[in-house]
Amino acid sequence: MSPQGQVLSAHVAGKVVMKSYLSGMPECKFGINDKIVMEAKGKGGLGGPAETEATRSGKPVVVIDDCQFHQCVKLSKFETEHAISFIPPDQEFELMRYRTTKDISLPFRVIPLVREVGRTKMEVKVVLKSNFKPSLLGQKIEVKIPTPLNTSGVQLICLKGKAKYKASENAIVWKIKRLAGMKETQLSAEIELLETDTKKKWTRPPISMNFEVPFAPSGFKVRYLKVFEPKLNYSDHDVIKWVRYIGKSGLYETRC
Repeated sequence: MSPQGQVLSAHVAGKVVMKSYLSGMPECKFGINDKIVMEAKGKGGLGGPAETEATRSGKPVVVIDDCQFHQCVKLSKFETEHAISFIPPDQEFELMRYRTTKDISLPFRVIPLVREVGRTKMEVKVVLKSNFKPSLLGQKIEVKIPTPLNTSGVQLICLKGKAKYKASENAIVWKIKRLAGMKETQLSAEIELLETDTKKKWTRPPISMNFEVPFAPSGFKVRYLKVFEPKLNYSDHDVIKWVRYIGKSGLYETRC
């Protein structure tokens, strides 16, 4: 059996998208995590005063490498209050985007085990673990497991979802509609191979994955969303309930 797979590096490219249906010209105030460290701006980066204070307080730190804001944002209060003040345009717009490479909470772990049985057979087992709260559901999960070019047939067993060998893609495609947090499931495949004259060992491409999860893997959180319009008297509670988190996979690969 081969060693367990590893994700060698990770980063999150996040964005906050808003769509305003508010009447008048209200000023909005959008609050994010108390403990955010701007690595690009902090002299000395990690280990600077802001991070040290956050670590001592016991609160999780979110380190943002860089971020960009929409032109409607008033930047004066961001560094002192971690609050974003703005008057929203009348259409869907991107309020901010950010990038982070530190302390990312990977939603899934893929553990592949590969065993070569002679020159005409290969046994593959892939374990999929969800690493988030049991109350949450991952959705639209797809795991693509590469197969050798000389594959002649594949026998598949999966505990959850559906799996199919796609010869045109030289891969096994395993699809799961939904998977709750802190769960584990697996796929087993017996791959029949045609004998070839070549002695060159197959270089295994990485296993790739697509998914959606209802949280931000970066740890980014919305603390509050307030609307200031004296005549219309918007309720903060009514506004915050419309905040949604979606984490998407992007390029998500595990080496065998």
